[in-house]
Amino acid sequence: MPRFDLRSARERNGTSPTDAARGDARGRVAAVLAPPMRESRPDTVQLPSTVAGAGGEADGTASAAAARRAARRVRRATGFLRRLYAPFAASSFSAPSSPATLADAHRHGRGASGGAVGAARLPNMAPDHYLITGRTGTGVHDRLDIEDLQREPRQFTLFVLAFLALQGRGDAFEGLVVPPAARFAELAAIHGLPFTEWIGDHTSSDADYDPKDPKDSQPFPSRFGGYCSHGSVAFPTWHRPCIMSIEQAIGDVAVQLAERLSANSSSEEAAQWKDAARALRFPFWDWAAEKVATNGVPKVITDEKVSIAMPGGVVKEVENPLAYYPFDTIPEGFRDEVFDVKAYFSQWKRTFRYVQSTTQPDGNGNASMNAEIKKRAASIRQGVGRLFTYDDKGKPALVWDEFSNHTTQSLRKEDYYNINSLEGVHDGLHGFIGGNGHMSFPDYAGFDPVFYLHHCNIDRLFALWEYVYPQYYMGKGYPSDGDTIPFTQSLGTYNLVYNAVLDGKTALAPYRTENSEYWTSDETRFLDGKYYSYPEVAGVKIGRDITDQQRIEARKSLQKHYGVHDEVPSLAGQSRGFGASSCRCSTRSVLLP
Repeated sequence: MPRFDLRSARERNGTSPTDAARGDARGRVAAVLAPPMRESRPDTVQLPSTVAGAGGEADGTASAAAARRAARRVRRATGFLRRLYAPFAASSFSAPSSPATLADAHRHGRGASGGAVGAARLPNMAPDHYLITGRTGTGVHDRLDIEDLQREPRQFTLFVLAFLALQGRGDAFEGLVVPPAARFAELAAIHGLPFTEWIGDHTSSDADYDPKDPKDSQPFPSRFGGYCSHGSVAFPTWHRPCIMSIEQAIGDVAVQLAERLSANSSSEEAAQWKDAARALRFPFWDWAAEKVATNGVPKVITDEKVSIAMPGGVVKEVENPLAYYPFDTIPEGFRDEVFDVKAYFSQWKRTFRYVQSTTQPDGNGNASMNAEIKKRAASIRQGVGRLFTYDDKGKPALVWDEFSNHTTQSLRKEDYYNINSLEGVHDGLHGFIGGNGHMSFPDYAGFDPVFYLHHCNIDRLFALWEYVYPQYYMGKGYPSDGDTIPFTQSLGTYNLVYNAVLDGKTALAPYRTENSEYWTSDETRFLDGKYYSYPEVAGVKIGRDITDQQRIEARKSLQKHYGVHDEVPSLAGQSRGFGASSCRCSTRSVLLP
């Protein structure tokens, strides 16, 4: 597996960053504001129309404002530098599923059916901000493993249909209220490309990424243009509101769907659908579970069709929103990338995992992905288990730095890579899942739906870790020779310049709380007030009252559960990626007898 490559795409491929400009700005604005009509598909789920949606045209002022914002985004996007912040592509590939050409009217003030949605009717909206509040008013419910969610028929049906609605797939969602910022194409674009302002956070700043500004384009390697935090102590904290955002968007749609689906049902069944909508949380895929070595990737992630249970016991087969995402228009900045083989991101009309290196792949690569995941399963489990081998004697900021990210800035070693961190484990899975597809390249990964299942599991591990290690945190920096050295975001992000200081108060843009202030790492810590939790694992249930001695016992249980004591053979190719560096382990201790 390759390690993170911090060079820009231009530096890797020898091409100009201006190659991406396609057409004039006026044409691009028109394409964004007036996406093509969507195709009608015979397998579309027909929902009862008894419950009316909230349609209606937005007023002229709102439309004009939307047009101005879109034009501004296009101007800022033109000519930007493309680069991969951290590619991790696997080396074996096979044929993918056939490409799909599916239109999705999903952007800039459009309803799920393509009609405009009145701004006053959009949930979780403040002026120019889509607020990430979590699933308020629904109680606290566990996020479930995706296969466990599938065994909850009503929740699973609502999840699948809501995700399809966010992706703009199908004509059965007429009138559903989906804020423009909550559409999948917009949420997916936050993480990496197209390096533009998220429409859920219209806030200009001198620090924002601008490809025409020498502060962003001239240094080497060039500044990262996405919002996501990688290679820093904010890696786990930034991604927490990231997953909350899609959980909230799907939950809001699920509530509307439950009303529609139960419109002609008995009062008892209607109550069951509404209860399912309230309980629905975004699922995770536990790729470190023991069964993965035998079963590989769950079929619910790979099959392009999935069965759902409709009211009255009717079973319906629909498109699977987890298998891939079909682009209406390939996002600005997508370009072909060369790693072990060429990935045709500028031409593929949908997301892929493990595909033939051709512009029109004609099969699917599930067999290759399954083989890779099974081969890596034991190593993945041990990597997770090692996260719980710290003792209680470490210095809080140093331990947090070592746990949270693959850079471990406090070691002050150039080109150091910490495989034994949470982010190090995370990195490997991106490549094991993606192959030469979108998931393996952080600029594009957010568009693969499995990204969110993966990061939900990362958040689960983070939640377990902070439950058994509550004393460890970034604070205001790490100790060095009597001083406190601040942590930084070395390559910057869309809203953080090079070497911006990171601490518990740093804004985790573009995500804003119910008070319209940015989430901070301090606010993301622990699961209090976030309306979700996780199921018990190895006898450890997050949120349960626990003593210091019980925390030690919990760490023992987690080590045993993830097989820390097992012997794991060396994996071919691992030295290219995640075994290249050793980790500072002075604060580690295997607690098993």
